[in-house]
Amino acid sequence: MEDLRRTMRTYRQLDDSIRELNKEVGTLREQRKVTELELGDILKNPQFQAYNVLKVEDDGSTIRVQRPNTWYKGWSLSKRDLQNYLDSYFENSGPRANREDCFKFIVEQQKQSALADEFKLTRLVSNDTAENE
Repeated sequence: MEDLRRTMRTYRQLDDSIRELNKEVGTLREQRKVTELELGDILKNPQFQAYNVLKVEDDGSTIRVQRPNTWYKGWSLSKRDLQNYLDSYFENSGPRANREDCFKFIVEQQKQSALADEFKLTRLVSNDTAENE
């Protein structure tokens, strides 16, 4: 019984720590988003139009810049949207409908709404590439 109590206390302490760290991470993500918007506003300036990679002099890391309307957001598809795409495809394809064309149709339709209208900034640290190899 004492083992159970001790383990439950440890679990609670760890869970509390994780919750606190998650709050801190959330705050930092909000601050990073505001800074990304500020950086995007700066990068809109014509003199920075050719900047696609920014070198951070302090630590040698780089920030990859993807400009609005040049990249796609990740996407998921609701059942309702899938049904609408399928209905649209089969209404317009008639007897020549096939699996591959249906797939391409759905991807193309979804890509239209996934085209990002904002900057995407990705910081690459030198050990990021080493970890991913």
